[in-house]
Amino acid sequence: MDERILLKLKIDISDLFKLDDSIVLDYDAELVFESNTNFFLKIFHEPADKYVARIMSWDPKYSYSILSKFTVAKVVTPTRLLHVDFCDYFYKGMSSSTDYGEFGKEYFIIRLQGIKLIYEAPEQLESNVYLNQTALD
Repeated sequence: MDERILLKLKIDISDLFKLDDSIVLDYDAELVFESNTNFFLKIFHEPADKYVARIMSWDPKYSYSILSKFTVAKVVTPTRLLHVDFCDYFYKGMSSSTDYGEFGKEYFIIRLQGIKLIYEAPEQLESNVYLNQTALD
């Protein structure tokens, strides 16, 4: 995939603080494909963002998948991509580093197990693309 997939992402972190009230944070993100089975989210944040360390330490036993707390609020580019859905997949792992930086912000990475991309197709129909190991077997 040649074109960058840039997203506006919302993350509900209420479970991290065990609150009844919702805390939803907004982040810019990029979906990066190294191959059809190796892809990840880059989630951009300000260096002083106090929530990133908590997100990075998310304990999956409290929430079966951190991705269930993620919502793509908007696909920025490409325009023909209508929606990105994490489909209750699990994540493969997370990483961060002070060396990770772009657009004047730092970022952390969440490696994905699978994803559903919904593209606009000719005749105003939708085209669904699922990327995961099972789909490629």
